[in-house]
Amino acid sequence: MIKNLKLSQALKRGFGTVFLFEKAEKQLVKYPFLKAAVIMAAAVAAGFLVYLAPYFGDDFLPDCQFNALTGLHCPGCGCTRSLTALIHGNIAEACRKNLFAVAALPFVTTGIIIYLLQCFGVKVRAPFINGKLIFGIFILIMAFFILRNIPVFPFNLLAPH
Repeated sequence: MIKNLKLSQALKRGFGTVFLFEKAEKQLVKYPFLKAAVIMAAAVAAGFLVYLAPYFGDDFLPDCQFNALTGLHCPGCGCTRSLTALIHGNIAEACRKNLFAVAALPFVTTGIIIYLLQCFGVKVRAPFINGKLIFGIFILIMAFFILRNIPVFPFNLLAPH
């Protein structure tokens, strides 16, 4: 009988957490404000941890696994430390850690706020996003990735330090 079970049925029988997540997902779809509340609670918790990070030393924040494996700086290298510096009001330090993250933060924050307002039922005219814009953002990220790994001045200033 176990051989004939579908994967989803086996997961439901074997792991109660899968069933729990399906139930939670249905509730989030049914009540969109719950999704917004979960996102806001996660953001507050993450912000609190990032705020406390300097008090626990450098070992508190994880190292970039891509950098550990390849020796290259990925586009996200230094983002957490950059946000930590921003939360503490040190804009110059934040730019030294990840300039792209600092430049993108207003756009990301605006997008999150628009999404949360829409979850609460507020009619917000979202910015126009199409394939060309997404492709342009992808090109910017790839250019940043390539330029920050060139070990020559001024490009080496883009690497986190």
